[in-house]
Amino acid sequence: MNAEERGFLGLLVVCLLMLLPLLLFAPVAFGPRTLIPADALFLFEPFRSAAAELGVTIPQNPLLADLILENYVWKRFLLQALHNRELPLWDPYIFAGHPFLANGQHSGLYPLSLLFYILPLWRAYGVFTWLQLGLAGVWMYLFARTLGAGRLGSLIAGVTYQFSGFMVVSVVHPMIVAGASWLPFILAMVERVVQQRPALGGRP
Repeated sequence: MNAEERGFLGLLVVCLLMLLPLLLFAPVAFGPRTLIPADALFLFEPFRSAAAELGVTIPQNPLLADLILENYVWKRFLLQALHNRELPLWDPYIFAGHPFLANGQHSGLYPLSLLFYILPLWRAYGVFTWLQLGLAGVWMYLFARTLGAGRLGSLIAGVTYQFSGFMVVSVVHPMIVAGASWLPFILAMVERVVQQRPALGGRP
């Protein structure tokens, strides 16, 4: 197999790993559904008082409330600041206020957070999740190849990682799934440095 064929095969693998998460997340990335658990709001007042009138009973999963109570609010605050052409250094809405931009949990400066600025929020969470899980698979494939695994083994590693229980349940915490997606890439780069540095135990 020449270099051109290897490059084409590698591109096919990358495309496959980027598309596979759509098996789970196409309805929230391109369809009418959203990852935002808005029904969790009905666990709390004043929403709880209106639950019966609106036909809401028990939220589908009360454990997902962080996404609507925290992350969604952070994204709304960021959008409001951008709309007002302000730098969101300070959040005045929690107690007496606290530093906002310095708190990295909102991931407002993360490159893929651009999606939250150009797409409707209800849609952006789905697209963000799809791309992050796709990247997780691609980077794990790269890491496995760096360790010397074959293409098939590396592909299996990528699929296993992007659909692992940890990654799937973490989609309700965008900052966690974003960080975990890049872990294999970081490990691959560290391994490449080690391979090229005999003093670090490099291998030929």
